[in-house]
Amino acid sequence: MGEKNLVSVIIPVYQAKDNLETCLASVLAQDATDFEVVLVDDGSTDGSAEICDEFARKHECVKVFHTDNHGAAAARNYGIDKAEGELICFIDSDDTVTKDHISYLRKLLTETESDIAVGSFGKIYEEKNKEGQKSTADSIRSTMKDIFAETKSVSSRVFSDVKKFADKKMGKDDTDSVSENAEDILFYSGNTALEDLLYQKHFMSVPWGMISQRKLWNSVRFPEGTEAEDMGTIYRLFAAANGIVWGGRKTYRYYQRSGSTMYSTGSTRNKAYYRHSREMLVFIKDRYPSYYPAALSRHFSTCCQILSEAESGIGKSLEMHVKKDITLLAPRIIKDDRCRVQNKSAASIALVSVDALAGSLKVYDKGKRWYLG
Repeated sequence: MGEKNLVSVIIPVYQAKDNLETCLASVLAQDATDFEVVLVDDGSTDGSAEICDEFARKHECVKVFHTDNHGAAAARNYGIDKAEGELICFIDSDDTVTKDHISYLRKLLTETESDIAVGSFGKIYEEKNKEGQKSTADSIRSTMKDIFAETKSVSSRVFSDVKKFADKKMGKDDTDSVSENAEDILFYSGNTALEDLLYQKHFMSVPWGMISQRKLWNSVRFPEGTEAEDMGTIYRLFAAANGIVWGGRKTYRYYQRSGSTMYSTGSTRNKAYYRHSREMLVFIKDRYPSYYPAALSRHFSTCCQILSEAESGIGKSLEMHVKKDITLLAPRIIKDDRCRVQNKSAASIALVSVDALAGSLKVYDKGKRWYLG
């Protein structure tokens, strides 16, 4: 049984030498005191293991476990098994947190008696825009005009939807945006947050940026031996929770670096990502049918993200399945008022041509920053 209110910060480490010390420094600078840091070195060979050992020697709250390389899912599960706290917090080894990350999330959790507390986060991009570089929205507008000119059949309504999305990215239209005031707090009773997770409102399918009750992990684990494990895990965690709270304070700093798996998924990861998403549809339809429209929206997002990598090679079979799903779902996405604006814009384009959608998703950084932003 874990120690009450002790937060176990689990950090899977693999070939993280360049950013690990900065990450650990931010964790150890917390204004909270009752927490432990569980480092799971997943067979690193770049010097990360030695950094872990050094921090453990200098800081009593840091524990290190060295394992063979089995992947992030296995490392996180191993960390859960070794954690001594009743509260679990995951942090990626290339990210950082503000000094109040733990205290803020734990306060949200305890004051609302929730099973999960999720905070907001800030994205930090590795590369900086060069002077004179076109903005994301301008690039979208320019390329979409070229694509639609080639189709010769796009309606003014569809292009209007796309322009509206581009304007939103420029800050001209905020009607569909989710409030991110630092003092905002939203409480969801039972597992009702699951619906917003699937609609991608406030929540992302990632384990970082939250604190959760350890008891949830008795029945939910990351699927080992596969990639894109987050997609196969977080919706199950939300489904198992009894009360989830979201806070608008940005205490997590998510660094988007070249080669990150969020943007460079690779062919095997994309196959796993698609499979987990299809399994999610079955899970939701069987157990929570009222949330099924939200699950369809989330699967549509999965397919669009995968499609954005078609040029770099995702396999003909997977590309065929993804395009088929997008085509089938597009009419439903457009009619669902709760779907996020990115999905509605993508669905509008898909109604004209899925190939046009694929082209638009390659406009800026292969479309992922545009689509996921």
